[in-house]
Amino acid sequence: MGSKRIGLARLEALMENLKRDLAFGGATFHGVKQKIDASLLNQVGGVTTTLTKEQSGTKFIINGTANTVVNLPALSVDNVGITYEFIVTTAVGGAVTTTFVCAAGGDHHGIIRLTGAEGTAATTFDIAGDTLTLVNSTVVGTRVWLTCISDNGTAQIWDTVFEGSPIATMAD
Repeated sequence: MGSKRIGLARLEALMENLKRDLAFGGATFHGVKQKIDASLLNQVGGVTTTLTKEQSGTKFIINGTANTVVNLPALSVDNVGITYEFIVTTAVGGAVTTTFVCAAGGDHHGIIRLTGAEGTAATTFDIAGDTLTLVNSTVVGTRVWLTCISDNGTAQIWDTVFEGSPIATMAD
């Protein structure tokens, strides 16, 4: 029978082709870092882009000095579970917006948290809208989290969380 040893490349190929869940029994993973994209949406001239499932797990840095349009992935059953995070590092300027647009047949099911001075903070739930808009003057530190929780190929639902100021809008 030959050697029972296998190389790292073979082990990697076997792991990548697994089609089942693995139970790691309380194992701790070290060296795992979140992907940060500080270039795609961090442009002074604004940008229009469509995100992909390969970008899932990424935190995007937003420069709000010009109009920015973030289109979510096209309908696909493979979208369930993909997630994105966004943080505004340059305030959304006057007369411009940053929008997150669902594909046709998609909707945001969201929670909107207005942050600010004591007595002005509020939480709102909104389940109607294919576009989340960070309005002009949205402050540095504002965050958005998007996770696809349902997609059957003809309709999708995004779990949407906004935390910032002034309050974002969600509409069709």
